Amino acid sequence: MPSKRLAEYFFICGINYSKGLQNDTVAADASVQQSPLERAYTADIIGHYPETRIEPVFDPDATRMLALPRGLQFRTQKHSLSPSFHSFIITREDGSRLYGFAYTFFERVDDRATCDTMHTLQSQYLAEMSSGKATQQQQQQTSSRSLPRHFKLATKLTTHAQSYYDVAKDQLYVCKCIGLLMSQPYLHVARVFLSRLYRHSRSPTSCLPLESYVCQLLFGVSVPPPGRSVRLPLLGADAVLQRPTVAELPVFEYPIRQLFAAVGVEKVIQIVSCLLLEHQIVLYAHDPHKLMLVSESLCALLFPFSWPHVYVPVLPASLAHFLDAPVPYLMGVTYGATRPSQEDGAANACLLDLESDVLLLPEELPQFPSRQELVLELTETLARFNVHTQHLDRNCNERSRSAGTVERRPRRRKPSWTEAESAAPTVPSAADGDPAPAAPGPAGADSEMYPGQMESMRRITQLARDAGLDLEKLSSLKSSARRLSDDDQYIEDQKCNNAVREIFLNRFVHIFHTYEHFVIQPDQDMESWLYNRESMQNFDKVTFLSDQPHQDLPFLSRFIETQLFCSLIDNKILANWGEVDAALRVFDSRIRRIKSESEGLVRTPSYERCCTIAETERVLERRLRSPELEAPPPPPLEAPADGRSCLSGRFPRLDAALVAAGAAEHDSGGDQESASTLLRRERQRVISEARQQLQNPAPLIANTSLAAMRENNWKFVEQALKECKSRTKRMLVEKMGTEAAALGHGELSLVGVEENTLIASLCDLMERIWSHGLQSKQGKSSLWSHLLNYQELESCKDASQPIDPNFLSPAEPEPPAPPALPDPPSLGDLLTTLRSGNIAEVVSQIADSIDLSSMSLEPDSAPSSPSRPSRGASRGSGGGDGPRQTPAAPDPLKPLPVAITFDMRNVLAMSEIKTEIGYARAWVRLSLEKKLLSKHLRALLSDNELLRSLYKRYAFLRSEEEREQFLCHLLSLNAVDYFCFTTSYPNTVITYRVVIFTTKKTSAATTTANAWVRVSGALRETGPLPLPKGGRCAIFKHKNLGLLTTVQLGHDNTGMSPNWLVEHVVVRNEVTGQLYRFACGRWLGRSIDDGSTERVLVGEPVPADVPVGQLSSQCSTPPRCRSPSVPRRSQPDASSVQHALGDAVNTIVKYFHRPEKERGSLTRLLCGECGLVPCLEQVFSYGYRSSRLFGKNFYLWDYLGRVQLVLESEFLDREGELPAELATKVAICRLVFEIDQAGQAMGKDDKFQVWLLIAIRDRQLPAFVEELAACAVTQQMYDEASFLRDPELTSFLVQILTSLHEYDLVLERSLTRGVKVGRVKRYRGRTNQQPARRS
Repeated sequence: MPSKRLAEYFFICGINYSKGLQNDTVAADASVQQSPLERAYTADIIGHYPETRIEPVFDPDATRMLALPRGLQFRTQKHSLSPSFHSFIITREDGSRLYGFAYTFFERVDDRATCDTMHTLQSQYLAEMSSGKATQQQQQQTSSRSLPRHFKLATKLTTHAQSYYDVAKDQLYVCKCIGLLMSQPYLHVARVFLSRLYRHSRSPTSCLPLESYVCQLLFGVSVPPPGRSVRLPLLGADAVLQRPTVAELPVFEYPIRQLFAAVGVEKVIQIVSCLLLEHQIVLYAHDPHKLMLVSESLCALLFPFSWPHVYVPVLPASLAHFLDAPVPYLMGVTYGATRPSQEDGAANACLLDLESDVLLLPEELPQFPSRQELVLELTETLARFNVHTQHLDRNCNERSRSAGTVERRPRRRKPSWTEAESAAPTVPSAADGDPAPAAPGPAGADSEMYPGQMESMRRITQLARDAGLDLEKLSSLKSSARRLSDDDQYIEDQKCNNAVREIFLNRFVHIFHTYEHFVIQPDQDMESWLYNRESMQNFDKVTFLSDQPHQDLPFLSRFIETQLFCSLIDNKILANWGEVDAALRVFDSRIRRIKSESEGLVRTPSYERCCTIAETERVLERRLRSPELEAPPPPPLEAPADGRSCLSGRFPRLDAALVAAGAAEHDSGGDQESASTLLRRERQRVISEARQQLQNPAPLIANTSLAAMRENNWKFVEQALKECKSRTKRMLVEKMGTEAAALGHGELSLVGVEENTLIASLCDLMERIWSHGLQSKQGKSSLWSHLLNYQELESCKDASQPIDPNFLSPAEPEPPAPPALPDPPSLGDLLTTLRSGNIAEVVSQIADSIDLSSMSLEPDSAPSSPSRPSRGASRGSGGGDGPRQTPAAPDPLKPLPVAITFDMRNVLAMSEIKTEIGYARAWVRLSLEKKLLSKHLRALLSDNELLRSLYKRYAFLRSEEEREQFLCHLLSLNAVDYFCFTTSYPNTVITYRVVIFTTKKTSAATTTANAWVRVSGALRETGPLPLPKGGRCAIFKHKNLGLLTTVQLGHDNTGMSPNWLVEHVVVRNEVTGQLYRFACGRWLGRSIDDGSTERVLVGEPVPADVPVGQLSSQCSTPPRCRSPSVPRRSQPDASSVQHALGDAVNTIVKYFHRPEKERGSLTRLLCGECGLVPCLEQVFSYGYRSSRLFGKNFYLWDYLGRVQLVLESEFLDREGELPAELATKVAICRLVFEIDQAGQAMGKDDKFQVWLLIAIRDRQLPAFVEELAACAVTQQMYDEASFLRDPELTSFLVQILTSLHEYDLVLERSLTRGVKVGRVKRYRGRTNQQPARRS
């Protein structure tokens, strides 16, 4: 529970003269190349008050380091010595935060030993510079890392006059700061109090000592009750302290207007998007207060979500190695004379330089929902508060965003009259040693003017003064007319903060206004739920995403996987057992409000502007302008006897006894807490501990001891390992749920965009892990740099072997040398055999002498042909009259190489990828799809010498135990099948290998016709690809076809032996290694089987565990298994046929109820094994009398031909318009005729399949069945128990087919075989139609 006190501690930080000067290696790089005045020295906490307090405990190291982030600085009268104010945050072990506020100023150094030490250091520095040692050291350290992310530093040295200290001429000054530690960020009160207290120490305005005012703030002022405000007198100035109600936004006093004015609206939205998606955020600035302001403002815009990861708004430069942590973070880094120039950035980091206004964004950053409308609303709101942001040109902005960088050139200010006066240097006051204020006008104003402009401004200024005009008075009147008073400006800032935060909260409310419907509440107690939290799903993400606009899915699908969103859902569930989280209470109240306002209306996904700004603004302004309470005055403590509070020119150390006396006076009237209050506080403590248990504890950056740094690094590694475990587990569980749904065992729980999100988050995690502990960064992607180094080492090991350019179709290893072969038959022998008429002998001699198995469509990309078998091995030992043996053909499907470099070469061949991040992600997706990710990474990390050269000892990848656990988590992903590479890169060129498996009979294994093949996939299909004569393997390149669906195989029926018996076809993706089997088992020939010379084969993926050597036996198809000329197996009964047809229809219905991106292949459900078309063939074949009455060569298509003749007799003789009752009969005859006229390539079974598919697609099959059942031909050709004659079975068939009418079935072009329905406008019967033109 937060403390009721306003301030917890007051502290003084500065130099400890008794310890001497020590270089501060934490605050900055204390190298000898810097002059003594530019170095940082160690500061001490001179005093903190109260000195003893149980909770919270004062941390001197963290306070010292953050109060003076640049260490103890020395200056002379030649420098600017104006005071400065900044804030910071201290994160404690329990995750709570203390807000610190420091007021830094410079005091004159009167200690002679310190001045002599500085003079000695100056002499040593000059001696080293003159000897050239420093220059050599500087050249040796140019490649060292001085700023995070390996920004290339362009050193900008200060002038020699400012960096030189002369003990005889110069006055030395040292910095000191006074500060406050508060549990809540009351920035305005802290700034006013510290600045007024500093002024009071220099020129007292009352007789009260400093201890009185410190005791007033520490012990006399409490945070007001919710909804109230208190007026606080602070040394001659009044400050208002207000506290919002539980239904309002929490306190936030940093002026957000400065964030938008410095960065711009569009950039702020982009950075907020990075925060919401938990990217790494790094801010750079000169001023630590600017870093704090930007960091706090960005986190405030996340409300009701809170940043749960590492949060260090001001990070010392020496702790820059924390930026390599493989966890999400928000950190700020100060830099002085050197400024970063962005060349290399992290893979998923967002880098913002607040001084140069340069923003580097992560790649593949999705767009925030309704971004353009949000930009417009924010711009109009900020304009109301006179905040005018600069906007980029849209085209320029898009180009910059595509490159990952957004940069804006600062506008040149117009020169004013007062800028013509040169700025006078700051000189110390003779009275008390205080620095005098500088002359009006900004420093460096001369450099802002163009050549010759300065002289013109001087002339204009002189003319104005000659005319008697008082320029200073005019300038003051002009500025006073524009500027508000401090109190009014504070109120305006608070109103601006409220408006901007309300707009962002309104966006989150409208995006997640239905989130409560998808929260899965547990049915157990809190302890059990906390114990099983990681294995439980608390939010129905799939259903939630299905209700969101399609354009918002890329962002929302990634956001609901973050810890920010999960923490909100956890707080929602924890509210069942305790007090509701404050942010969640506000969020839920706003959702209830918009629901009540729109009750009875249908909400649309359109953008809705915020309508609560005016109401909340009135409440806020009333509290700020009319405080209800008054704070007590400072206690009248006795001044110290030695007059320390009145020492001139130096802020004294306070009297601890006086401060303790003031604390006792204020605490004497405290009330005891009631039993109910204690019980409520205990309950809040339990819930708070539960929330902390659900979040990852952030490392304590402030502790800089070696043991603490090791512990922090261990926390980083542990957190990354925990994140890897949760992500792989989520991917595994969700993907297994998808496959179970595809098999009919459950509902689908993973959509395509969510699967892509999970894989993208895994890629981000791997980039963070590979970036941890790098010796030196070599590119944007640390993973890809590691892979390139590994590839280079492997190429050095294989330097003796030539590089194979055809890496997509790897060359097969050279087989052992065969025995000496007899000479191949001459051309004369072949002609003699040809004249004899023995075709089999001709084919045998050609096959023995010429190897056609390796002929491909693209010989440049095909592998080298294997050695042809010997003629002796192909013939029997008994001479030419003996039985011939089939030659052992070389295996055309040899395994692909399993190597990291092989997959890297495939990725490098992808022309559409342009960045290292893209290459790394493509490699990860390819390895994941091939189930080789864990194996590849294990091989990559097994090179210990390479690891030591690339990574430091504390790196994640050099922690053997954690690395092994990481690889085991990745190994678990092999349990499921991913197609993340095939589906993510649709335009890449892939090499495919087609292998035809024919019968073992020599006479039917080859064809003399010109064969061709057409491959179709989910993305596109190829054209007809000619096959080499006599060959059964072909290789071709084509744009990614996606998951393969069908193969169309055929020939032109030419030659002396065109008939071809094909068992099955296998197609392999040579990049991913995916195998597809297309069963055939039919003849291709005009004079055999059903007369088909083309077959459409439906593919099925071959399991990855089937060895390539056993592929022939695993994928073999019984020849002519569906030909009526072969005796069929026992026919199933009617109930089995009904059950199979019902399952096929139910599968199609489930297909259309799935998300569109996860529906898979409809072709497989229609024509695959156990598909709808095979089941309908069983329906029409059940009770069919073909084998008993009409011979064994009668097909179902012949039955439709007889039906056509009978039905034509009923309407051909009619004149004029046909009646409606004949429309179905005409449709049957027209469809049969159009299919029959489509070409002679289709066989009778193929024609019947096309007839079924078109009738189902056009929703005509139920009417066709009823018409066929009433036809006289059916009575002759079917038994009474058949589906077309049994009324109950006919009714069942019609009803189950009618259930498909509500779905639009889109057929692939290969399934319809070019049949165009309605091509014949007026059907006049089969005998009267003109024959169709054939190609």
